[in-house]
Amino acid sequence: MNTRPNIRPAIVINCALILLACLVLNSFLNYQNYTIEKNGNWESTKTRLTGVNGVYAYMLTKTPLFKNRLNIAAWHGYQELIYNKPIALSGLHFKYSSGYFPFALILHQSDLLTYGIYFHYKKDSTCCLFLADREGKFLSKQNFYIHTDPKKPEWNRVEIKRSADSVFMLMNNQICQRSLFKIPDTVKFGFRGGAFPVFIDDVVAYNIRGEKVMEDDFADPFSLKPLAVIFALLLLAILLCFYKTSYRGLLTAFNMSILLGFIACYLLYFFYLSGLYPNNGDYFRWHGKIVGFEFEDMVCARIQKQYGEGKKKPVILFIGSSQTWGAGTSSPQHAYPALIEKNLRSYFHDSTITAVNAAICGNKAEWLYGFYTKEWYKLQPLLTVIDLSHNDSDPIIFRKYIRKFLEYNGLRNINTILIAEPDDYAYTSTLQENHRVMQEEGDRFKVPIIAMQQYMDSSYEKGFLWWDLVHMTDYGYRLFSERVTPCIINELERDSLLFKLNY
Repeated sequence: MNTRPNIRPAIVINCALILLACLVLNSFLNYQNYTIEKNGNWESTKTRLTGVNGVYAYMLTKTPLFKNRLNIAAWHGYQELIYNKPIALSGLHFKYSSGYFPFALILHQSDLLTYGIYFHYKKDSTCCLFLADREGKFLSKQNFYIHTDPKKPEWNRVEIKRSADSVFMLMNNQICQRSLFKIPDTVKFGFRGGAFPVFIDDVVAYNIRGEKVMEDDFADPFSLKPLAVIFALLLLAILLCFYKTSYRGLLTAFNMSILLGFIACYLLYFFYLSGLYPNNGDYFRWHGKIVGFEFEDMVCARIQKQYGEGKKKPVILFIGSSQTWGAGTSSPQHAYPALIEKNLRSYFHDSTITAVNAAICGNKAEWLYGFYTKEWYKLQPLLTVIDLSHNDSDPIIFRKYIRKFLEYNGLRNINTILIAEPDDYAYTSTLQENHRVMQEEGDRFKVPIIAMQQYMDSSYEKGFLWWDLVHMTDYGYRLFSERVTPCIINELERDSLLFKLNY
């Protein structure tokens, strides 16, 4: 009579556990390593800009594809992704979940114009068809309403159909809008987010023959990972060594624990960890890619080379952080100090008027005051424009150094203008307190204070203004310069500063 135990069930069970564990590990590795860059379908407009935080982190980290959906607000928000192949588009549908936060569908983007639909862009009319120029200014727009149901699902399905001269839109299978709105025959479409999370999923596009030409559900495709194969072979080797011994039960428990551990890790990463990232992370280099900020020594060297001894004396010195420096512009010529210089030269018919951009990204009032009193005062500016608030987290210290700036300039008869640095409409209580500090110190020293927050907030219907909470688009900086220029002109004319310079 054969009394040997039947070990085949144990082998089968352990082989099944090993296979399942390694499949879960393989899926985990696929999901973990899948990024927008590896997706390969989308180009980020922000990679062409100067000094915007989170640009390459967005393309190279997992966060934007958390839970296999596209988050166009990850990594400082306002991401703009364009499908990287032109399509002769006849139809498009996708799902979105926004919580009524604003975002835009880009129907077509060229070097000169952007056509699109802006969802939830203001309170009293939830959408508009728009045509914008290369800077982001709305050249035309047509408002329309979405009739929402309070019981509507979290995810909304949008369907766009286009003809030669019109755009037809349905939401959740209900007609929303049909407009005479001509877009080019071949388009490059995409999405643009804002400050708050907006998720996009299941994007499908059709060509003029009704054929599906692109589909993206933002899920990682299957590929066999070497680490998972090696791990499977290791577990099988352990099984072969011990399956004839009395440790079969322990071996089964061991393999079961590995399977359950991999499942737990995968679920934890999928539903929680892959969505975490440092919102205030200040990353300058990702996989060798550099965002493009100037650091302190670079700014000082540039100013010394351009405006040092023996050079023409500048009229205006701009002090600030990344907003003044021009982070988010398509080129340095779109930074607002450069735009103001151009405006002033045109107004006064004087090509010698010079604006010196002495902004240093990431700096606070305390540090900038040190640079000013050690380096930049040597330029003997007739007018100093100080644009600060965002980076200073302690209003007491902020007040101390704003006062020091004003006292220092007052003793040297240097005129000063203060700008309360604006944020997007989600600005913080600390920023509001810093704005109050600047207003009070400006009143105390009787210097002009330009409160930009309300002006920028009231301009958001004019076009795309921001690339993140503090850095503007080219159009945003143009609006900024148009607000500040008259104040500078008034200060120059009031005290006849140009006359003093020339004579």
